[in-house]
Amino acid sequence: MKAKVKKISSITEDIVHIRVLEGKYRPYEQIPYKQETGDEISSGKQGKKFLIRNGKRVGVIVEHGKKLTRFDDITGEKFEEKEAEKIDNFTIEDNYNAVRYNPEAVYIKTKPVNVSVMNNKFQFQYDLFLKLPYKMHKEYNYTISLKGLNVKKTCHNFLYDPENTRSVAVHANQIGYHPQDPVKRAYLSIWLGTGGSFSFSERKFQVIEVDKNEKVYEGKIEISKKVSEPENFNVKKNHNKTDVYKMDFSELKKTGNFKIYVEGIGCSFSFPINEQIWENAFEISMKGLLHNRNGIELGPPYTDYERPRPYHQEEGLIVYHSETPLMDSGNGLNALGTDENNFGNLVKGRTNKVVPNAWGGYFDAADWDRRIQHLRASRLHLELLELNCNYFSGKDLSLPESDNHLPDVLNEALWNINCYKRLQTEEGGVRGGIEAEEHPCAGETSWQESLTVMSYKPGIWSSYEYAGLASRASYQLQDLDENLSREYRESALKAFKWAEERYPDWKTRDDVLDRAKKSVYNSRNLAAVELFRLTGNEKWHDIFKNTEENQKDAFFVYAALGGDNLDDKIKEKAKKLFIEEGNKALENSKGNAFNVTMPNIERPISTWGHFFSVPNVVSVVRAHYLTKKDKFLRAIIKACHFGSGANPLNLCYTSGLGKNFPVNFMHIDTRRRGEKPPAGITIYGNYDMLEHTEHWFSKSFIEGERYVKPGIEQWPVTEMYFDIYSDAASNEWTVHQTLGPVSYVWGYLASLR
Repeated sequence: MKAKVKKISSITEDIVHIRVLEGKYRPYEQIPYKQETGDEISSGKQGKKFLIRNGKRVGVIVEHGKKLTRFDDITGEKFEEKEAEKIDNFTIEDNYNAVRYNPEAVYIKTKPVNVSVMNNKFQFQYDLFLKLPYKMHKEYNYTISLKGLNVKKTCHNFLYDPENTRSVAVHANQIGYHPQDPVKRAYLSIWLGTGGSFSFSERKFQVIEVDKNEKVYEGKIEISKKVSEPENFNVKKNHNKTDVYKMDFSELKKTGNFKIYVEGIGCSFSFPINEQIWENAFEISMKGLLHNRNGIELGPPYTDYERPRPYHQEEGLIVYHSETPLMDSGNGLNALGTDENNFGNLVKGRTNKVVPNAWGGYFDAADWDRRIQHLRASRLHLELLELNCNYFSGKDLSLPESDNHLPDVLNEALWNINCYKRLQTEEGGVRGGIEAEEHPCAGETSWQESLTVMSYKPGIWSSYEYAGLASRASYQLQDLDENLSREYRESALKAFKWAEERYPDWKTRDDVLDRAKKSVYNSRNLAAVELFRLTGNEKWHDIFKNTEENQKDAFFVYAALGGDNLDDKIKEKAKKLFIEEGNKALENSKGNAFNVTMPNIERPISTWGHFFSVPNVVSVVRAHYLTKKDKFLRAIIKACHFGSGANPLNLCYTSGLGKNFPVNFMHIDTRRRGEKPPAGITIYGNYDMLEHTEHWFSKSFIEGERYVKPGIEQWPVTEMYFDIYSDAASNEWTVHQTLGPVSYVWGYLASLR
């Protein structure tokens, strides 16, 4: 099968864009295993059973020999990339000027868009840019012929109709805009690959109502950041490698379905303006949590995503006790600095003692772990209920628990909290989570787990973390379910007491790393302020008042507290902290082309905690709640634009939202069954490969293997995202770093109207 021309559009009146896709991806498929004559089984690491058929490794035998997970594959003939750079291989028949010509120049941008991991094959996308010697004229046909490129169809008709043709150069928020949003903004930019940066001439843009094909707003493009100007992230460079222009239409209040048209260039993806857009985004992001619940069967009527019940003792899973607490694992704090591969200390501590009733919580990223860090997401969801009780008390999220008497945002949080409540020992200590001995075996889904599964030993860090959130749950349940509130209160007090008995000796140990001591200290203070709010007992207040750091979660609880027994200086300090964070975020948004808004620009855009894809503005939400100042609302909304589609790749980084979102990110259960990932998952997205080379995928690019053209050192960071399943640095996601903050910010915006 030859490569296919997928799209032809315009960049300007004299630049044509041609997108070519090479090869065809055949997804994984899990089918009943039927033995054939000559089948051989080859054992691999972790007990993998590879099927050899006709001398070729074709899949993995799973589920005790019942199922075959057939490997995915990429087939098709190669596109002639070298030939694509020759102007003689392109001919344009210009029906307006009645001439036939070659382009003046051809630029190319090559990147992988899919991978078959087992076969080490990539599927490639080629973006070709033809610089024409003449300007095109509207509503005239241009016949473009491609020679020697090994494409299926060599002759293509292109109608130059920019008002009705989407251009990759026009970027809009695909989630949409609320009519009362104080900021509505789209962007214009193009990086031409081997052609480098590009500057657009002065021109107008229009907002067009799609259904009526009617102009409802007009403005001029404005430069946002020139290619020569460094951006204000920690690495002082331009992350776009081209000029970026902004298009502001904040005054538009009309509702409907719209698109941005830039004269002579083309249109954006369509987007809605209505009063439900943030509510819709919030609902879908919360589905991302439901879709990753452990220990429950999924399907209608709560979701269209169907999955058997995984990781549950009633399904035969055995969870063993490990003598390693999460804080001593690389998957936690690695407090002693002794865990080199994240699983080593956990496995070393494995015993034959069985941990009962160890299920629940959320799966995380490309693994099936549950860790105490995930409670951050539930903390944010309970905070939403406090910020706007009226809205969230009545918000139906279509959960299995929706028919009970509790708000659904509380129900979803309790699902997560209850996992760790079940992991609490009689003495009060709380286990940090549940983890297999390694990353999942090839071919297996979560309900087919064959690896040894363990639960961490109770630790002071996990016990403090749990105590804080159980206290918050008890506080919110006081007027809803007195008995349940009492149950969480007692559990929280028990966990805190257990940790307190061990904390004095632990914090004086010389072998514990300082960063671990800081984390435990912060968790202790957060738990203390939550217990003070719940009980009014001054002993918890005294612990919190000794807080030496600006622990944001704890300070926000205190800033929002009422009562006469508070320390006014600390309360004012807490409020000031969030106002400063909000002002910093506002200032930071002015220093980069796409107005990415985040309080922390001390690190480069990277992986694991600092993303383009996530609105990292929890502190700004808190500043807006405390002050009600419109400037902070503007900062929150601007923070949402890039990850929602207003970026050079025109991607919404959350599955199930917008017109264009990734399909190959790390969700093992669906990948192994050849399905698309479920809705509501926000991935890490872009990261600076030149600054962060620890991942194999980054190293491969930098060491010069044939993956991209031009070389990765020439690529802008805002295009350093590749929809490749095995690129964990881009395509993983976490409950506490992506799903939690995204749903929190979108939920807050939904509750304001």
